[in-house]
Amino acid sequence: MSKIQILSVNSKIWLLTFLIGISNGYAGELNKDIIGRFDAGGIKLHIECYGSKSPSIIVHSGFNGYGSEGHWGAVIEKISQKNRICIYDRAHLGKSDKLSKANTVNDTSKQLHTLLKSVDVKPPYIMIGHSYGSYPVRAYNHLYPADVVGILLIDPSQYGQWSNRIGKWKPETEKYNKSQEADRLEELSY
Repeated sequence: MSKIQILSVNSKIWLLTFLIGISNGYAGELNKDIIGRFDAGGIKLHIECYGSKSPSIIVHSGFNGYGSEGHWGAVIEKISQKNRICIYDRAHLGKSDKLSKANTVNDTSKQLHTLLKSVDVKPPYIMIGHSYGSYPVRAYNHLYPADVVGILLIDPSQYGQWSNRIGKWKPETEKYNKSQEADRLEELSY
């Protein structure tokens, strides 16, 4: 059984710097900063991209979090000195359009894929997912594996979180009934 480690902010920045270092074969120059709302396949999403050089780092904020709220400022300042970093607001959050119907994580990932094409942020990407943001990161990697060269999950939500109502994952004590296990496996399939 593997141990789960909680990384400090400095450790997270070091790990991200390491991922960038192993991907420096993609170090081409990129366009200028991007800030605004752009087409994401029938919906407009807010995105901000800073810095240059590939691979681009795409940040997915946690539940009810969004890029334009300013919580990623220190990370953006540090990373944009060496790579392009993009934050965005998922549909129905922040400065992005509101949803008229329910969205799955696959829908969210497809919208992001269209958004990145709209603003001409080309792969390869390093995807960062904080908390709930780990869901669309995993879905994006599943749908577009050739685009993703690295993933960093920060305090990721566990599979089955919405159906099992367990606040934190404790693998040694966690138990699922048949219905919860079916829900967990359905979530995992996305």
